[in-house]
Amino acid sequence: MSDIRVQNLVKTFGATTAVDRLDLEIQKGEMVALLGPSGCGKTTLLRMIAGFETPDSGSIRLNGTVINDLPPQKRKIGVVFQDYAIFPTMSVFDNIAYGLKIKKLSKEEIYKDVMEYLGLVGLVGYEKRMPSQLSGGQQQRVALARALITKPEVLLLDEPLSNLDAALRLRIRKEIRKLQQALGITAIFVTHDQEEALSIADKIFVMRHGELMQGGSPADIYSAPANDFVADFIGKSNILYGKVTCKRTDTLTVSGKGVTFDAAAAGLQDVAINQDVWISIRPHLVRLEPGRENGSGGDSISPGTMNTGTGTVTYVEYLGNYTKGELRLQDGFDLEFEHYHFDPAARDNTISRGDRVAYGIAKENILVGTNIRGIE
Repeated sequence: MSDIRVQNLVKTFGATTAVDRLDLEIQKGEMVALLGPSGCGKTTLLRMIAGFETPDSGSIRLNGTVINDLPPQKRKIGVVFQDYAIFPTMSVFDNIAYGLKIKKLSKEEIYKDVMEYLGLVGLVGYEKRMPSQLSGGQQQRVALARALITKPEVLLLDEPLSNLDAALRLRIRKEIRKLQQALGITAIFVTHDQEEALSIADKIFVMRHGELMQGGSPADIYSAPANDFVADFIGKSNILYGKVTCKRTDTLTVSGKGVTFDAAAAGLQDVAINQDVWISIRPHLVRLEPGRENGSGGDSISPGTMNTGTGTVTYVEYLGNYTKGELRLQDGFDLEFEHYHFDPAARDNTISRGDRVAYGIAKENILVGTNIRGIE
């Protein structure tokens, strides 16, 4: 197992800064996701850790030792590439055995280890097959076994699931996570898929334009985003920019785009009247009452602790256990919602385009932030 520390790391390509004064720390045995949009620098960071790129400045430490100038083959790091990079003219057995042959292990040791790792990735019986005879998921497992068989201290995975179909992605990411936990290996997983990162990682580092926006557990980043970019990028969110128009002991009122919302003021004592802020409302926390056209009464939507009103449904997608869509409020703000069906067959669950419905959003479910970085 291993720990990794990156300090003040910078990498440029001509006039483009791919990684900008980055600091992060990864503990032994953690599965970490580097998450961000295309071009944010996550793959460049991974390649510097692997030794395929050299930093312009800053340091990368593995178990306390600076490895900036250490060649890749001496870093005890395994890499699984986006395109798998398995050798097309070698059998499954020979692909997996490649690193052991370079180490000049005996034939008996190589056979024993390869069969063990074929078992770990569920490919016993496939050892004589060529890559062209394998599915995408099977090729991915070969690449994973080849990376792990040399017993690296760190496993790097560069968007390893991007070439798989949706159902296979779910299965393979679960297998990767279970294998990583079973071996206790430190792993860094590069992805632009937020759901993938949330589901697989102990810790997530969100990047944008080469900068680290936030690092922490999936739950912390989802529930307490550091800025508007993270709030918008991690999970689904309605982002509204506005100003604080009223401040009370337990409530902040924020107005923007012709709409006004009350939010819980906990932890926001330093926010001032007229200050620019952003708010985030998760779609699944928007409560709807199909068939109702007012925001008063009822068990689920009541005034006082709730922001209430009515809107017109402008878009819907029926997904069985829930309906998602957009609600146009009176002042033109489009509010995304996810309406869950406790009984999918119930008539009162039906939401159609053009319906006028009541909505409610608890004050405690509206996040307010002052760090504005902009969204993409």
